[in-house]
Amino acid sequence: MTRPSLLFLDEPTSGLDATSAFELVKTLRGLAKRNGQGFVMVVHQPRTIIFELMDNLLLLSKGEEVYSGGHPSGARRVLGSCPIIGRPLSDQTNVADFIIDMIKVDENRLLVSNAGGDGSIQNGSRLLPRHWVTCKNDEFLSIQAHSKYHQS
Repeated sequence: MTRPSLLFLDEPTSGLDATSAFELVKTLRGLAKRNGQGFVMVVHQPRTIIFELMDNLLLLSKGEEVYSGGHPSGARRVLGSCPIIGRPLSDQTNVADFIIDMIKVDENRLLVSNAGGDGSIQNGSRLLPRHWVTCKNDEFLSIQAHSKYHQS
């Protein structure tokens, strides 16, 4: 295959220096735009400039969706607004690092809630998956209200 319509890449930037990783992702983005190809990548701890190149983002925590959407700045807003674990992002923090920290804090809440050692996971002990569902529903309702307003 010379031009697959969709290509899955598992950590294509691993082992590359920051500049080479950026150039690789920039090249992939150019191919996607120019040839209409899609790329699905697993990327761990990208630097900010690479993170900003992403068109869509799916974040999972223990297999549960905690964010999916367009530009990564939406993930920053959603995770930062989560009650109890949400916190503002300092100017010096990489957005991807902030997101990883928030997900890890939530996963650690799961470990603490299961400290009894019986192997069971308490339903609803993690906040981010539930918070994401609430955010999606709120977004849907606001879009729906907005379209009703413009139809009248």
